Amino acid sequence: MKIIKSHSLNLQAIPIKIYETDYILSDKEINNLKKLKIDKQTQFKDKGTLISDSMDLLNLKQFKKLQFFLDSVADNYVKNTLQINNEIKRTQSWATLNTKETSHHNHRHTNCLFNLVYYAKIKSGMLNFSIDKSSIEKVFYFDYSIKDYNIYNSNNWKLLPKAGDIIVIPGDLQHGVEPNRSDEERISIGANYFVTGKIGTQRATNFKI
Repeated sequence: MKIIKSHSLNLQAIPIKIYETDYILSDKEINNLKKLKIDKQTQFKDKGTLISDSMDLLNLKQFKKLQFFLDSVADNYVKNTLQINNEIKRTQSWATLNTKETSHHNHRHTNCLFNLVYYAKIKSGMLNFSIDKSSIEKVFYFDYSIKDYNIYNSNNWKLLPKAGDIIVIPGDLQHGVEPNRSDEERISIGANYFVTGKIGTQRATNFKI
């Protein structure tokens, strides 16, 4: 007897989505980002990360083209990855800049369905995702001897995005950025999205946001 075919069903999937795009900011747009006011308190907390004072960056006139593109990616994520009919709205947007040897602390995004990050410039600084327990640890909390790390037995995952990449992360997923080892600045734009409109069905409590 032999196994002819097998299929995996990842019922506890975390819907992280990576979009590779050809949208690269011009030098003028990069300079506009670098001219933004910096939130000094956040800079101190974030291990050197410079974060824009504006938390409504995509509504600024100079970033309207980028706003349209990122909102369209967010809509794509809702319709084609989450595959839900709920409407969404952007609640915040900002820019971050990491000079050499600076990093971004591990964090989550409260009051957020998902966070979208667009990478304007990047050569170094791994994006790090982490969960408290791997999928198999949630079933049986043992200390397993791992043969090869995969989506079932890992509680940590790293990747290095490219300029133009967009990564969508559920708000509750802990993530951070390792130190930028490059002499080139690492610049990204983040945006948070939340559900809006009617929530629920007639058979359950429904309400509007």
